[in-house]
Amino acid sequence: MPIKRLKDLFSPPSFPDEEQSRIAYIVHYILLLLFFFLVIPIIYNWTDGQIFNTIILLGEELIIIAAFYFNMRGEVKTSAILLTFSMPFMTTFLLVAEGDGIHDVDLLIFPAAIALAGLLLNRFSFYIYIGITLICVCSIYLLEMNGIFTTQLSSFVSYRDLTDIMIIIIITSFIIDLLVKKIRSSIKELRQNQGELKSKNEELAKHQELLKRSADGLRVAALRWQSTFDAVHDPIFLMSMDHKILLANKATQECFNITPEAAIGKHCWEVVHNQNNPFPECPVLQLEKTGKRESIELKVSSNWYEIIVDPVFDEDHKLVGIVHIARNITKRKHYEEAVATEKERLDVTLRSIGDGVISTDRIGKILIMNKLAEEYTGWNFEETDTKNIRDIFKIIDGETRNPIDNPVNVVVEKGTIVETKNHTILISRDGGERRIEINVAPIRNRLSDITGTVLVFRDISEKHRLEEKLHTAQKLESIGVLAAGIAHDFNNLLNGIFGYIELAMNRMSDHDKALSYLRKAIGVFERAQDLTRQLFTFAKGSRPIKKNLSLEPIIKNNITSVFKDSGVNTNFITPTELWLCEIDEVQINQALKNILLNALQSMSDRGSIEINAINCPKMSPVPGQLCERNYVCITVEDHGQGISQENITRIFDPFFTTKQKGIGLGLSIAYSIIKKHDGYVDVKSEIGKGTTVRIFLPAFTKELHPQIVPQYTPVKDSGKILLMDDESYIIDLGSEMIEILGFKVETVRSGCEAVDIFRKAYGSDDPFQLVILDLTIPYGMGGKDALIKLREIDPYIKAIASSGYSDDPVMADPFSFGFNGSLAKPYRKVDLARAISNLLR
Repeated sequence: MPIKRLKDLFSPPSFPDEEQSRIAYIVHYILLLLFFFLVIPIIYNWTDGQIFNTIILLGEELIIIAAFYFNMRGEVKTSAILLTFSMPFMTTFLLVAEGDGIHDVDLLIFPAAIALAGLLLNRFSFYIYIGITLICVCSIYLLEMNGIFTTQLSSFVSYRDLTDIMIIIIITSFIIDLLVKKIRSSIKELRQNQGELKSKNEELAKHQELLKRSADGLRVAALRWQSTFDAVHDPIFLMSMDHKILLANKATQECFNITPEAAIGKHCWEVVHNQNNPFPECPVLQLEKTGKRESIELKVSSNWYEIIVDPVFDEDHKLVGIVHIARNITKRKHYEEAVATEKERLDVTLRSIGDGVISTDRIGKILIMNKLAEEYTGWNFEETDTKNIRDIFKIIDGETRNPIDNPVNVVVEKGTIVETKNHTILISRDGGERRIEINVAPIRNRLSDITGTVLVFRDISEKHRLEEKLHTAQKLESIGVLAAGIAHDFNNLLNGIFGYIELAMNRMSDHDKALSYLRKAIGVFERAQDLTRQLFTFAKGSRPIKKNLSLEPIIKNNITSVFKDSGVNTNFITPTELWLCEIDEVQINQALKNILLNALQSMSDRGSIEINAINCPKMSPVPGQLCERNYVCITVEDHGQGISQENITRIFDPFFTTKQKGIGLGLSIAYSIIKKHDGYVDVKSEIGKGTTVRIFLPAFTKELHPQIVPQYTPVKDSGKILLMDDESYIIDLGSEMIEILGFKVETVRSGCEAVDIFRKAYGSDDPFQLVILDLTIPYGMGGKDALIKLREIDPYIKAIASSGYSDDPVMADPFSFGFNGSLAKPYRKVDLARAISNLLR
């Protein structure tokens, strides 16, 4: 403990340990007393010239100061030991140094020191101190007996006197030890009692504080309960078992025009219903029977209330009271009526909508479902209570047949409107399929959080069918233009060849062997000429020359021609008289022949084919296909392999075929012919069961209206094409073919030349429309590398890969390598024309 001021010297130190503080207190004042007591002898001896005694006394003062220092620092034990052990040594040394004898006063220091040691030291240190004191007394006696100095005490004359003194010292020591032990025990017991008393006082104070807090808490709780009870806007009663009100809140006066005080003691039906007896549906009476919460909604005057009663039980679960709450639900009733009206309006709207509508919550639970949605999905709304939207609304991709992620989940995740077109198919509960368009939008609350979705879907099966038919017709019209040009050029070549062959045959004798070969060549070219006739028929410019004819002989002739020696049984049924039709006999004959051949080729073994023709008066119109008029319907039904749903939409596409040797023009030509006669072809098929084809042709009427046929104008392709190949004959042949097709052509022999010429033309008024690139250029840049450079110049340039290697991966899948098509070598003009038309038509 530092000494900062002079007055701190007279203030004993204090410490957390009471025992330590007590000893420090005693030592503090003893040291101060000894310090000032020795000042007088120091002055006396100094003035008397006793220099040595003065030094000894100053040494005692230093010991006292050191003990004082340790005491102030809290090292009380060190201070006490230094004090008590130094006193007998310094006293003995002083008596010996004086040499003038020992006085009674000098010996008093020893019992005084013993008493002080008994108070300050523990028992072990105390007995050590007694031993040291006895040694000091014996030393003084021996020094006197040897004549070193003399004492004035008459008692120190014999050894026995010394023994008595020592006995007295020992007895005194034991007495002091016992007294100190007793005092310490008493002090310890007193301190323990004091601690217990203090602890009990503190505990009592805590209890008093707790009781005070509890009382304050009860007052606050009571105040809060009463404030809460009165703050509730609903009238609340606490009632006894005889239905009398014990307590009522302030809302009672606002709702029932009676003060809470006036309501106390009255029955609930007197206050709420203004009646003298409870009504039969009273919830209080029901609660007494069930022992559970009861509620009822009823109208009081012009307001609606929800009466809720709850039981109050005691510790033995005995019903001792009732809590009665009357909640004003007038606004809620008005809202419910408005919601019911709006719901009815919504139901009427949903029933009148021509689309399926389903509303869901955020997790896909179905909330609303109109009748059309029930019809399309096959599920009634009542059956969807435990269903998720993904359970009843299953959709697949119409082209790949792969499942599509439910759009409701996509809308919830992304928060945007989702639409699907054309290619989506809905699988109904019974497995039926329906092509649909979907629109799904999120429903948001005032915070713009998504709370649900609205799913609207429309049946577009008929629309899709008509679009497919229109698409097929448009493709046929487009391909027809190209087919007419190709057939025309090819016919010119055949005419030239036939001319040269005929001249050669005329110059040969009948015995010339070469003549037979030329005649066979004529037969081959005649077949080629027949093919060109079909192409002309297929072409847009081949307009039918119509006459009023009967279909029966045409059908019979084709049956005989097609099924002769086929082993297939045919069954032709027709009424007594078919209506006449306005037809081109050659073209209709070709169309029927192609359809019958297709039916025959679908038969894997001998079987039967049914053909019938009937009159169809005033058929209902089919939008875009049939008008409301008379038709003759020809039906061809085979029992062959059938056509898959994937292929049935493509059977009229030009060049589409599933036969190894077919060229895919038979049904396309038949379709084109019937369309040019204002007719219609319908095909239905099932795998393993067969195919049914129905042909509708307009019947002849007495009032013939002139048919308006669009004037055909030949269209010639134009533009510029870049041809790259390292073979001279291919460049010459290809450039001639391209020019014949109506395009301008420039030729190069390497990729580097192609890039340079293309770059120059791209910035001019006459750029290239298409490039044909040979994939393999020895010692130069090939087609794949050249296309990369060309795409950097014009990203939209059309490119055809050409190669003599049929197993090249680019030829098998040109789109994966950046090309738009492929052309295998060697190629004819028709192959080249087809490749170019696919990209530039």
